Amino acid sequence: MKNKYYPEVIEDYIKNIWNLYNKNNINKNKNNNNYYSILLPPPNMTGNIHIGHILQYFIVDFYIRFNKMLGKKTLSILGIDHAGISTQILIEKKFLNENKDINLLIKNTLNFKKNIKFKLINDLNNIGVLIDNKNKIRFTLDKHYQYSVNKIFSTLYYDGLIYKNNKIINWDIKLKTVIPDLEIINRKKIDYIWYIKYYFVNSEIKDKFIVISTTKPETIFADSAIAINKNDIRYNKYIGEKVLVPIINRIITIIHSDEVIINHESGCIKVSPSNSFNDYKIALKNNLKIIKIFDNNFIIKDFFEIYDLNNNLIYTEECPNIFKKLDIISLKKNILNFLINNNYIFNKKYKIINVKYNSRNMSKIEPYITNQWYIKTNNISKIAINLVKNKRILFFPKKYEKIYFNWLNKIEDWCISRQIWWGHKIPIWYNKNIIYSGINEKDIRKKFNIPKNTKLIQEKSVLDTWFSSSIWSFVSLGWPNNINKLIKYYPHNLVISGFDIIFFWISRMIMISSYIFRKNSYLNLPFKNIYITGLITDKNGNKISKTKNNIINYLDILNTNIKNKEYLGIDSLRISLLSLNSTCKYINFNEKLILTYNKFCNKIWNVLYFIISKIDFNIIKYSFYLKKIVLSKKKIYINNINLYNNWIIDKLNTILSMYNNLTKNYRLDILIKYIYNFIYIDISRYYIEFIKNKIKIKNKIINNYILFYLLDTIIKILHPIVPFITEKINIDILLKLKINNINNNLLINNKFPNIIFDIKKDCNNIINILLYIIKEIGKLNRNIIVYIKKKKIFYNIIKININKIICNKIDIKFLLLEKIEKDFIINY
Repeated sequence: MKNKYYPEVIEDYIKNIWNLYNKNNINKNKNNNNYYSILLPPPNMTGNIHIGHILQYFIVDFYIRFNKMLGKKTLSILGIDHAGISTQILIEKKFLNENKDINLLIKNTLNFKKNIKFKLINDLNNIGVLIDNKNKIRFTLDKHYQYSVNKIFSTLYYDGLIYKNNKIINWDIKLKTVIPDLEIINRKKIDYIWYIKYYFVNSEIKDKFIVISTTKPETIFADSAIAINKNDIRYNKYIGEKVLVPIINRIITIIHSDEVIINHESGCIKVSPSNSFNDYKIALKNNLKIIKIFDNNFIIKDFFEIYDLNNNLIYTEECPNIFKKLDIISLKKNILNFLINNNYIFNKKYKIINVKYNSRNMSKIEPYITNQWYIKTNNISKIAINLVKNKRILFFPKKYEKIYFNWLNKIEDWCISRQIWWGHKIPIWYNKNIIYSGINEKDIRKKFNIPKNTKLIQEKSVLDTWFSSSIWSFVSLGWPNNINKLIKYYPHNLVISGFDIIFFWISRMIMISSYIFRKNSYLNLPFKNIYITGLITDKNGNKISKTKNNIINYLDILNTNIKNKEYLGIDSLRISLLSLNSTCKYINFNEKLILTYNKFCNKIWNVLYFIISKIDFNIIKYSFYLKKIVLSKKKIYINNINLYNNWIIDKLNTILSMYNNLTKNYRLDILIKYIYNFIYIDISRYYIEFIKNKIKIKNKIINNYILFYLLDTIIKILHPIVPFITEKINIDILLKLKINNINNNLLINNKFPNIIFDIKKDCNNIINILLYIIKEIGKLNRNIIVYIKKKKIFYNIIKININKIICNKIDIKFLLLEKIEKDFIINY
């Protein structure tokens, strides 16, 4: 083993060994029926994994290694998400031809996915994540997944949970598809609020007109009413009166609504139900007509379509010729010109307004009424709430329960259809007005005895990506055709997620899986524990994301050592990220921290190498060690153990006792702090100094085993945290012990250490007093030197004595320790 720590050399060597091991099945030697599985969100196929993904993979790998060492058969579900809208945007930028050949785009997309899959496997190998080669990386649009999606959709449809209806939604004008609220961002913009005159039909009314305020004069042709608050004394006398819509002179009624705020702007609003969520609510409560004036490109129609609330077309109105064929931007400009020129504008004011954009492509979003597919969420959301309330599913940290409950308590029916070409086509087929659902067309024809000459047309829309993600927990295990893994690993022990997808993913997985497995009281939850990690931000505090173009590549970080430009190592990055992941919502990533933990890894290397140099491996019989010490079920009492060994074992026992508790509560940050102090202070600063000074050993064989036990235990508790460096040291130890079967003795095949040595706490008081004396001597020396430098008094007289104290400080503490040991021997 080399004296210097070279992470790049270590990683290349260990990765080769792990790759060979993975090919032989990482659960090969686990013969019990104790299973452990972890679920995490599969990364989108739109690009490389970034530092946020890396954090979650490190956490997964920590718990997989830890639970393997506890003797469990483990499984981490790895995969790639087809990421409907995001992927379509990316692919169209890369490959779009003039004719928009959808089949060619799909072919290019699948080829792109193959490259992403290869890159993911390569990245996971690079960062040291254990991959079971028999557990394939799943893709949320593979053939098995499509089968499962269609089966679940069909089940929910015939159970009455899925329906199609006309509702107002958010519409992406560029993509021409529905966009959910959760995927929309608001940007502030300075605009005008316009005060527009609406003239009364009754000419006898004194005021002649009523003034409405609006920021969207372009939707004036969609007006079906004017609304005021019934408690507004200025206007309540006009309730029931008729007014004319400017330009087109459509007669509409003044109604009252609690949605109107009395003192907000003019206190009087126009109601355009097809182009405003608030107005749509007013229309439902007041049975107003729905007037559709835009097509799905948001170009004004030649004829406006007037519908009732049941989506029955009542009649049409022709659009004035001067406004025909205009897009929404041109329409606004032309309508305002008309209103200004014809004295309809009463006033205008500057106003800061929120404008909606698609977070994926920054395309503008407009409210729009379309016919979409929905899942009823009222009942399944209550089941999901109770699973957490009854503590069958636990959140870590617990504070995220509140976010979960708040969203589910306010949940509306889930719109699951999208008008894009990439995704799961909705498994609905039409025969005129008859609707069928099933696995595929062949399945439907067989199930419903539909002749071949009867034409069936499949629904053109695709499913929301989050619909296929919501079944990831059990479909990724082979459901419904192969349930071997499901029986063993479901429900999962743990799911790891960022707080930003508690709504998108966590809650929906719980809702759908609890319904699908509702008849099985054990399987009706997808996982037992939810570990919410913080979101990594850049130096400006912005979330790391592809849309913000601030992705941090882990290789760039590791190859950027400002001081000497050395490679910093995966272990340094791993322990840095794990140490940062506390209960905070955001993790401000500081690359300098990796330098700190690179020094820590170097310290681990040097300390353990030094301990190895002090062990006589000719004395150590590994089989005896394993049988009598590591695998012993009873605590061991050892005669004539030195004080410093008694003390360090006590410190090590403290780490071991906290390890399980901290891992169960997902506080790896605290665990790392304890281990850091143990290595840097307890081992390096004090224990190593004890060994260096060659204190007289009472029982060489016993102390040799104690030293070996210390080494062996340290690499095992460190292994889930820094796997590369510990595995390399482990292999070097095996070679020194002349053990050639490395695969069977890799650290993940070793038993995780327990507390096996009992110590006498009162003996540690002696060491603690000694350490206190040493610290005080150190303080005293520094104080004296500072005093002499400042005062320059009697310097020549006491210089020699001071130097003696400084030079012999270490000797002083070991003389003290030897004296104590002569007078006090621990007898067990």
